[in-house]
Amino acid sequence: MPEVAARLNNLPPYVFSVIGDEIRQLQAQGHDVIRLDIGSPDMPPPPHVIEALAQSARQPNKHGYSGYRGSPAFRQAVANYYKQRFGVDLDPDKEVLPLIGSKEGLVNIALAYLDKGDISLVPDIAYPSYALGTRMAGAEPFFVPLIHEKGFLPDLQVVPKDVAQKAKLLWVNYPNNPTGATASLEDYQEIINYCAAHDILLVSDNPYCDVTFDGFVAPSILQIDNAKSHAVEFMSFSKTFNMAGWRLGAAVGSAQALEALLRIKSNIDSGHFLSIYDAGIAALEETPVEWLQ
Repeated sequence: MPEVAARLNNLPPYVFSVIGDEIRQLQAQGHDVIRLDIGSPDMPPPPHVIEALAQSARQPNKHGYSGYRGSPAFRQAVANYYKQRFGVDLDPDKEVLPLIGSKEGLVNIALAYLDKGDISLVPDIAYPSYALGTRMAGAEPFFVPLIHEKGFLPDLQVVPKDVAQKAKLLWVNYPNNPTGATASLEDYQEIINYCAAHDILLVSDNPYCDVTFDGFVAPSILQIDNAKSHAVEFMSFSKTFNMAGWRLGAAVGSAQALEALLRIKSNIDSGHFLSIYDAGIAALEETPVEWLQ
């Protein structure tokens, strides 16, 4: 057999895959394992979402390729959700791009923007895909400290000037996993200002926006004026609607960034199952607030 690609030398095994193997071994030995490793819901999606999938899948015209930009109706539903939830206007044709789960989008945005010698600014407490996507692209992560005294917000003042000049991406995730920290619109404004000053694309990973407590309502980075010139946000159905295994999400924001992301995706995947999009529409449009609470 030939040697594997050199890029694998800089790419460690995915941590949750390794942990998953260990858990399966323990379960095979009869242990009752309480999982604290990954946020996979143990409850089903709303019943109307499952029914929407079933009804759609019975239609004979739902089983072909969906197109590289996904379902127009799904893109419109995402745009409507952002308008209703955050007061953000999105062009569904240019500022919404469906994803086969937000994870692939996070890695592919790195492939779209980073080259060897580039830097991305990654929180030192973060979802592994931020740094792994960076390394897959041949670039290097610079780890930005998140400390309790600063509310686990990125301390961008410690980033050296030469690093900031070479950086092309900055990753943020609020509400944050695993710290539970949140960001205000004022916090987001400071981060956007930093990205604008250094010509950095801000990548906001926002899967927990509807998993909040004590009356806190999480904002979107796109609520900041001019954010769409500097940011792309990733939304997910995994946590909000208990659809982790369905692999459905969307990237929203900068039309230029989404076009670059689409260039990568269209050479890798062929879109999602149309009936999954229909179920996603039902989740966004028909889920009662009481169910979310």
